[in-house]
Amino acid sequence: MTGAQWKEFDFDKMIWTIPPERVKQNKGGERIHKVPITNNMVIMLDELRAAFSYLCSAYVFPSTCSVKCRPGEKPIDRHSLSRAVNRKLSLFEVPKFTPHDLRRTIATRLGDSDIDTDPIVVEKILNHQLQGVQKVYNLQEYMMKRKAALEHWGHKFSFLDKE
Repeated sequence: MTGAQWKEFDFDKMIWTIPPERVKQNKGGERIHKVPITNNMVIMLDELRAAFSYLCSAYVFPSTCSVKCRPGEKPIDRHSLSRAVNRKLSLFEVPKFTPHDLRRTIATRLGDSDIDTDPIVVEKILNHQLQGVQKVYNLQEYMMKRKAALEHWGHKFSFLDKE
């Protein structure tokens, strides 16, 4: 995510297309990952663009300090979020976790009764390959269902805007 570039976002179609070179578990290097853009994502992306507009960067999360290049020329380091989380853990008195652990949280919570997301849709959100017969015969991307699930998930955090 830290390497995301603005050119990957199609705000007309509301799709973020992650190119093959940044898709994990991409044997053969041909698989792209399409992520539906939710309303909350648009708000956050607009805020990020405004916050870093002075850098005129191609990156959504541009590096603002670097000894090897000019600010905005490269994205932030891929471990930046993990380091920031680790610095703040003691302040919030929460058990140690990594940003990657949030994938498990999302996968679990999308199955809650108020969201009730189909497990196959969860797999697609996480960009997991389907297994067995599903892998061979089910070529559906479930974009509308993925977007609906992610919109619902985003609404769970709308209270954060009010604080």
